[in-house]
Order: sequence, then structure tokens, then C-alpha cells
Amino acid sequence: MIKNILHLATIASICCIIFSCSNVEDLLRNYPTLAESGATYYIDSESGDDTNKGTSPEAPWKTLEKINQQTFVEGNTIALKAGSSFEGMIAPGGSGTASKPIIITSYGEGAKPIINANGADAGVKLVNQSNWVIDGLEITNTAAQRDAYHSGILVLNENGGVVSNITIKNNKIHDVFGSFGYAGIYHPHSFGGIAVSTYSVAATDKFDKVLIENNEVEKVGRSGIVVWDYIWGSNAESSTNVVIRHNSVKQSDSDGILTYGCNGALIEYNVCEAAGSYREDNQFNGSAGIWCTRGRGCIIQHNEAFNTRALEGNTDGTGFDIDMESYDCIVQYNYSHDNDGGFMLFVDGHKEAGGEGSKNNIVRYNISQNDKERIFLFGGGVPASTQIYGNTIYIKEGLDTKIFDHSWETGGNINARWSFQNNIIVNYGSGGYNIPGTGGGFAGNIYYGNHPASEPGEENKRTYDPMFVSPGNGTLGIASLEGYKLQEDSPAINDGVEIRKNGGKDFWGNPVSSKGALTIGAHEPNGNDDPDTVLFDPLEDWSVADSHSSHFAFDSSNPQYFNGDDSRIVRSANHDANIVYKYEGFKSATVTFSIGKYTSLGITDVSDLQLFEAEWAEGPWSPLSVQYSKVGKEIDGWQTYEAKINSVVSAGARYLKIEVKEKGDDVWGLQVGSVEIDSEEPIIIPVENFLFDDFEDASKIAGASANMTIIYESPAEAFNGDATRATRTNIAEGYVVYNLPEDITGFAVTSFVSMWAPVDEYVEILCGTTSDPAQMTSIPFTRQDMGGTEWLGYRYIPANPLAPGYRYFAIRLKKLEVPEGNGWLVQLGSVKIEFE
Repeated sequence: MIKNILHLATIASICCIIFSCSNVEDLLRNYPTLAESGATYYIDSESGDDTNKGTSPEAPWKTLEKINQQTFVEGNTIALKAGSSFEGMIAPGGSGTASKPIIITSYGEGAKPIINANGADAGVKLVNQSNWVIDGLEITNTAAQRDAYHSGILVLNENGGVVSNITIKNNKIHDVFGSFGYAGIYHPHSFGGIAVSTYSVAATDKFDKVLIENNEVEKVGRSGIVVWDYIWGSNAESSTNVVIRHNSVKQSDSDGILTYGCNGALIEYNVCEAAGSYREDNQFNGSAGIWCTRGRGCIIQHNEAFNTRALEGNTDGTGFDIDMESYDCIVQYNYSHDNDGGFMLFVDGHKEAGGEGSKNNIVRYNISQNDKERIFLFGGGVPASTQIYGNTIYIKEGLDTKIFDHSWETGGNINARWSFQNNIIVNYGSGGYNIPGTGGGFAGNIYYGNHPASEPGEENKRTYDPMFVSPGNGTLGIASLEGYKLQEDSPAINDGVEIRKNGGKDFWGNPVSSKGALTIGAHEPNGNDDPDTVLFDPLEDWSVADSHSSHFAFDSSNPQYFNGDDSRIVRSANHDANIVYKYEGFKSATVTFSIGKYTSLGITDVSDLQLFEAEWAEGPWSPLSVQYSKVGKEIDGWQTYEAKINSVVSAGARYLKIEVKEKGDDVWGLQVGSVEIDSEEPIIIPVENFLFDDFEDASKIAGASANMTIIYESPAEAFNGDATRATRTNIAEGYVVYNLPEDITGFAVTSFVSMWAPVDEYVEILCGTTSDPAQMTSIPFTRQDMGGTEWLGYRYIPANPLAPGYRYFAIRLKKLEVPEGNGWLVQLGSVKIEFE
């Protein structure tokens, strides 16, 4: 204390030299004073006196200016008397600690103490200060004009590094005048009723541990509640551990609740009413109710957003939004109703706005009732791998709400992959479906009510009445939605498609099974609370795999050829390549991959992807039996397949290896799209005792010469109705090889020879114990004439019983003595091989 007095006396002496002595009293009054550790300071606008010590309710301070003259320390409390009214702004100094934060609150009985900021930056303002709690205040901040940024509570990080442990709760913020104008690098969205914002562009500036809860925010601008970090990316750059819950936001000028540059933000149990209630000429007026942008892993859940406005210049106006540069974000268990712009906005925009765009976002188990304009809006292309499932949509008669719409198509990839599954659309309105691009996958949805011509024509389309208890009767509050539960005999129960990694809970918290057919819509009355035992790798990076070959690389080109899959792995060199996964006790696995069918048979076929098991990462590796099957239709020469384990995995197996075999110089003809590994036993499909190949594709061929290909040209009538055949790209010798699980006992091969080919025998049948035709044995056969005019058909069967031990079968087409380019003169039609 003596040192402090001497220090002040010294300052006074200096001030008398520099300034007139008449100003010394003011300088001393405004000099920051260090608060007493752990003390509570009381402020009473009616009976207080700034000359008091302030540490008891009986001797409180009077003004906010007195607070601003202090530097507070850990454990301090600043208590404003209930019923008091103050003018100006609280802007105290100091920081608390994580265990002993500094608290601004109220004391006594009565209404919350009110702070009328009157055009100041905010009613309460903190700059680069950590470990603060702001609790139980009422704040207004009106101004003569809306030409500057104002807030109710403003917490800034201005080159302050990591600012942490900020709690803002139980406050009432209203009538805050903001601006829609832009000032330098700063954005008007980052100010409003409650604003926590970095005020710099340093990547090291961020917030950690921000809690905003139980606040009432009304008629504020620009945003209602916002946490804003200008520089985002990794957790070292983006703000983290941000929670915004149980708040009410009404009639915000623009956005209701917003996080920008936050990773893992949680926005839950909030109510947002009539966001976007103000606009300004010649400014950006876009707004939404509750949304996130420039963040990773954000979750928006259990919120209600309604009556969001779409005033002139606002083409958004949705209740919810996952905006630009958002990855792995989820919007779930929310109630959206009566929003002018609709339920949900997705924004990518990377082609024109820069960055990587948005991807891997999920919208599930939400209820939308009578939203307007459109339900789902895609802006700036389609964010890749968007999933929309398990939602219930209700549109009443008289609305012209579109189910889908899109805009700013040049901003991103309009044809990126996205899925729409297990949703219920009850459409009594007149709106249609303006579906974006070609990458949408539709399955398991119910389309009930009106059926516009633009309605998706998905396979096994469901148009029955889902049989809700009482739809269309939701009012205010999530509790009013019991009418959207399904009746006990609803046909929607367990009629949906399987969706793994589905969150495990429906809108009402009922369990959703991790496997098997799901119930359609937001209500799951028949699920199991079972653990999800699946390891799934979408092959977007190497984070899931245990190891991989160095010449495996990612390919994102032409996703439209791969059912919208915009990330696959391919070999970058013509050597065998593998990827290994560790999964204790795995029993089954499914690998999705695609083959370019315009490549020759000798380069790529399904058996070039093989599966192996091992107990240890270094082996030894044992092969697994694999069942290959097609997925969907061929797209521009690319066919997608699934490879599934079709045998019992050894009890001690812990590692699964997926190997892509070398086949000539074709390194990209086989692309692996995803891997799913499970601890459940596979359904083993019994192997038939014959193999039949009609050359519809190369899936059954074990090997072939580089000049073999499949031909789809020429009318099938010329080939006895055979529409697909195998032939050569040149006149050199060619062959195809088959690998059988047991000893070969018989065969039947058909071929077609052009009438313009020289008279000769061009087909040779070979069997052996190796896949190399040069080491196989030529098998005598009987040739049967099948007739024909321009094309002569023949059938080849064994002339004698086959010797035991043969597991490989080959058909060799001998060299043609004709001009080059006529390899097509001999074609194979089908192959049937019998085995024990």
C-alpha cells in the first residue's frame, strides 16, 4: 500500500510538470487501481458513492466509470444492484483464472440491473481477457443512427492469443442498433446482441471454452448471438469448445445464432424467432436463423427456428444453414416451421470464393412444418457427400414450397455426390423438386400427397400414407410435435434402407438400430439400442487405415462416373498395391470399387482386387474367399462393384489387407472407393458348382491377354441374341483365363466366326494347375455347329472326360491370318465351366 501511494505521488509530481496542476485530480481519478483479491465490489446507481470502498452492500460504488478504473483479479465479483439503471459501458481490466473467474452479476431482489449503453461499443466489453462470467444483466444499446457496430455484450480478442473460459448467461439483451456496412476487414455479422469475436487476422488469436446460455436476446443487430474467428482451420487456429444453449433470440436484424471459424461448436436447445427482421439498401442482407460456417464438426441440435424473414435482398431466409467451408457438421433433432426461405441451406462456393468448400455434412431427424419458398436450398454447387436422412417434411395446402432448389451453380460442383434417404415428404402444396445436378442418390423415401412431375423417380418408390398420429398440428415448442409420431401400424416402420453411423437416436430420443432396415422419417418406434460395430473408411484420407502402399494415391476426378464418389484411391505405378486395416475380431468386410470397362480385359477385372487376413501386421497373410457383385448401372464405361468376404474369418485375425494386383500399364483402371469392416459374421453365399460367363462384364475372368476386350456393338440378332461378346483389339493371339474353386469336370464354350474370316479352327481350350496358358494342357473338344449366315456360331464341349486336378481354364484365340485391325472376326459368346 505504501509503495502504491508513493507511486501515485510520483505520477502526480510528473503530471504537475507536464500538465497544469488543475488536471492532476482527473488523471489520478482515472488511473487503474488493482482490485483486492477475492473481493466483491457492489454498485448501486441510486444510493452508491464512488468514494466508497465498494466492498460491501452498505458502501457501494455508484457508476460504471468507477468499475472501469479497476484492474480486477482472480476471484473478484462485480455486483450491480437489482433494479439499478446505469448509463454507458462496463469495460473493466484484468483476467481471472480457470478456477477463480471474475464474475459480473447482480445482488438484491428485483429486476435485473439495466445498462443503457447509448451508442457505446457495448454495454459490457472485454478485450483480451480470460476467465470471466457475465451473469444476470439487462442491456440496451440504441443510437441516433445505424452507422456503426454496436453490441450488447462484446468480448474481443485483438492480438491476444488464446482467450479462454468466457461464460455469458442469464442476461436480457434488447434494442441494440447495429450496422450492415463493412469497415475494413471487419464484418458486420460479428457484432450484435452477444458477440464473441476476434478483432484481428492473426492465426494464433482464438477463443477456447466459451459458454453462452439462458440468455434472452431481442431486437438486436446485426446478429443475435455470434462467436466469430476470422482465421480458421486447425484447432490451433479455429475457436474451440464453444457451446451456445438454451437461449431465446427474437427479431434480430439479421442472423439469429451464428458460429464462424469454430471447430466442434455445439448449438442446442435454442429458440430463434423472426431472424432477418431488418434490411439496409445497398448492403448484403442475407440471413438465416441458426447456422455455422468455416468450421469442423459443429453440431446444431434440439433447436426451434421459425418465422425467419426473407426481406428484399435476402435470398436465404432459412431456419438453418450449414454454410461455406463447413466439414463434418450435423443438423439434427430440430424443429423448423413457417420460415420464409425454408428449412435448410447448404453452401459450398469453393470455385468462386476460394478454399476447399464444404463436405461430409449431415441433416437428420428434423421436422419441418409449413416452411416456405423451399425446404432444401443448395447454394454455390452441392457440398460433397452431404447426407439428408430421417427427416419429416410437412407442407400444407396453399403453399407452393419447393422441396429442393438451387442457386449460384457456378460457385461449386453442382454434380457432387449427395444422398437423400428415409425421409417423409407430405406435400399438400403445389411446389415441385428443382433437384441440383446429377449426383443425388435417392432411396427409401416416402412421397405422399401431391406428386408433381419433377418428383424423384427412385427405385421402389414409396407413395403410401405414412400414418402419423396427427400431422400439421405443431405449434410453438418441440413438445407440440407429438402428432408427427407414427401410428403402431404405419407401413413406414422398418421399411427404409439401412444407414450405418446414423447417430443412434431419433427426434424423440428413441434408439435407432445401427444395422438393418430403418423406419422412415424422424420417428423410430422399433429400433434397438445396439452398438455400432462398423469401421468405415470413405477413403478421403489415410486416417482410418493402419498402413498403405506408397504408390496408392487419391483421385477426385469425374465423380459422376463413380456414383458421385469424389474420393477414391488408385495406383500411381504399375505394381501391386495394398491398404491394411487393424480391427480386433473382425468377421466381415465390404470393399466398394470401380472398374473402367473400356480398358481391355487383360488390364483390369474384379479378381484383381483380393482380400487377405492375418493375426499380425507383418503376416503371414491368408487369402479370403470373396463374393463380387455389381452396384448400380454402368456409367460411361465405369462399373461399380462390391467385394464381400464370403468365408469364415480365422478366430485370431486382427488385420485385413486389400490388395490390387498389377495388370500391365493400367494403373487407374481399378479405383477403390470405400471400405467397411464389421465384427458380425458374414452371410456366406454358397458357391454353385458351375461358372457361367456371358461377357456382360469382366467380373468372372481371372486373367486375360492385353488385347482382349468386351464388345457391345452390332445387333444381337446376328449372334443368336447374344448382346455382349469378348474379342480382340488386334489379330495377335489372345486368351481369357478362369480360376475355379474345385476340379473342373466339364465345359461349354460358344463362339462366333465371321463369314469373311479364312476357313480355319481359331479356338483352343486349355486346362491346367497354373494361370499361365503357356503351361496348360490343350483339351480335345467336339465342335457343334449352331448355324448362322454372316456370323457362324459354334459350341465346344469336351471330347473325353477331363483328368482330375485342373483348377484353371483358358480359351485361346489363335492368330488370324488377315490384315491388322480385324481381330473382331472371331468372338466368344459365352462360357460355362462345371466343377466338383
